[in-house]
Amino acid sequence: MSFHINHAAKINLTSLQAIFETVLIVAGLLALLLLLPHQINSDGLYRFQGLSELLESGKLSNTRYSLVGPLFSTPLWLLGKVYLTPEWWTGRYNLLLFAISLLVMYWLLKDRIDRRLIRKFFLILLVCSMFATHLSYYFGEVFTSLCAAIGILAVVIGYASPGWVAIVLGVVNTPASLIGLGLVVAKRILDTKRWRCALALAAAGVLITAESWIRRGGPFVSGYEGVAGYRTFMPYSGLSGFSYPFFFGLLSILFSFGKVSSFSARDCYFQFEKHCSIFGHTSTSICLASTSCGSVFSSA
Repeated sequence: MSFHINHAAKINLTSLQAIFETVLIVAGLLALLLLLPHQINSDGLYRFQGLSELLESGKLSNTRYSLVGPLFSTPLWLLGKVYLTPEWWTGRYNLLLFAISLLVMYWLLKDRIDRRLIRKFFLILLVCSMFATHLSYYFGEVFTSLCAAIGILAVVIGYASPGWVAIVLGVVNTPASLIGLGLVVAKRILDTKRWRCALALAAAGVLITAESWIRRGGPFVSGYEGVAGYRTFMPYSGLSGFSYPFFFGLLSILFSFGKVSSFSARDCYFQFEKHCSIFGHTSTSICLASTSCGSVFSSA
């Protein structure tokens, strides 16, 4: 009798914990929606102007930023023509994308990982990651990172085709992440012994060069030609091209402003490896790590 009482009490406690954590996640998303100053500026402004030019006049801008991610915000832009403004809605695009991605990740993982771990991971993303800042802008990193994460999960779980499509879309949106995709493809080829995984790398390369050709007049015209940063006392500043030293770029990504991406991501990989029954060979951890490493080195 006491066993049944204790078991029922444990179930009730677990249910209450699940409700409480879910409420915190929803409250966090609402706080990001209502309290953050959503803005369209910097490179987000170029993306918004490119999307507006395409939808209003049918012209493709030749800016150096991809239009793949912004194209998915077209419904919000059109809604802004009916209610409020396109700027208002597209300024919240990344937040909406993030919320939808949480639902998709939960659906992919709910029967494969302890749901308590998933909810706690979502809370960490909301409160302790760099997402909170990026969700208030119209930058492209959110689209790329979410496509890569969901795509890798889908591929490893068994939804290969939609998974690779998501990954390729994310990479085309941020061409520098092609290096990360190369590492992921190499890992999948080693795991599955199937060379067809390389088609994703080829598709991303073709789409990146095609967008450059169509929008800028050449397959290898990135739009960064002749672009220089601000001139400071540093001898490599203010020069055209990517003049910032690789070593300093790597240090800034890993250590500056508390954004210790490699070390914070490491704990997530270990938790996935420990708790997830489908990742017997740590495929997802290694693929996610490969994407992160590739992105870090290409961004540096």
